[in-house]
Amino acid sequence: MELGCLATTHSKAIHKLDVPSFDWPIAPFPRLEYPLEEFTRENAHEEARCLEEVEDLIVKWRQKGKPVAGVVIEPIQAEGGDNHASSDFFRGLRDIARKVTNTHHYSNRSIKDLTCDCDG
Repeated sequence: MELGCLATTHSKAIHKLDVPSFDWPIAPFPRLEYPLEEFTRENAHEEARCLEEVEDLIVKWRQKGKPVAGVVIEPIQAEGGDNHASSDFFRGLRDIARKVTNTHHYSNRSIKDLTCDCDG
């Protein structure tokens, strides 16, 4: 579990010393503007942009012979901040995963905070 979590982090290089990592795509997470009610259109556009990039990356990696097997999301990060997205964004990620894998089956999810060592 720890190795997988460390392999996904994009934190300081010292945190990954002697930890093997993988060559995998990294998609942007939406950067929302606040207050939300004043930036509804802009935030919807930002989430749509990020979802489009996720789908593009999955397709490109499949074409490279390296199909994406899963999606890791870490919206609350000790060093990266507390990054929010709408429920529509997360449903969009789910729909993309279903479409590109042509399945409605899900593996177990694992949530871990490396800094606090909290398993979920």
